[in-house]
Amino acid sequence: MLKAAFKYVSLTVLFFLLTLLQVSLLSMASFFGATINGIFILFFLIVFFEPKNQYYAGFFGVLMGGFCLDLISPYPFGISIIALLIIYCLKKWADHFLVKEHITYIMMYFGILFCLAFLGFVGCLYLIHFLLGFEVSIGGPLLMNVLYNLFVACIVFFVYKNLVHENPIHNQLTLL
Repeated sequence: MLKAAFKYVSLTVLFFLLTLLQVSLLSMASFFGATINGIFILFFLIVFFEPKNQYYAGFFGVLMGGFCLDLISPYPFGISIIALLIIYCLKKWADHFLVKEHITYIMMYFGILFCLAFLGFVGCLYLIHFLLGFEVSIGGPLLMNVLYNLFVACIVFFVYKNLVHENPIHNQLTLL
């Protein structure tokens, strides 16, 4: 119980630190008009590594990530939460058909899902803004945004997978 509370408190602090970082430093680190969306990257890592039958961490990531994205967004409050909730539900739905535990090329699987989720997130934002009648300018060329965020997400994925995430396969006994 204490471990779970520490996990959610540390995730909350990390989301808020990423929000401050995204507004201050990451907005200046643009590459061909594309900027890093650290909040979305953290959200997707939480959703990607969440076990199939658990929903607490992912839903917490939706609420915190959406809240932080809404804080820095000029649009009405709640739009990012709705978009992340849609992405989360689609990812959970896809988990019923895909088995990531036995995938040899997990980085490629992560990259493909990240690109689809990022495009889905931007598409959800466009759709919600269109339905509400707001002018849409989400920023930068879409392909550069996807590639730039994918590059950073793959680095963070590699670091997280090798340093933090417990791999149950490595905890098993092996025969020589």
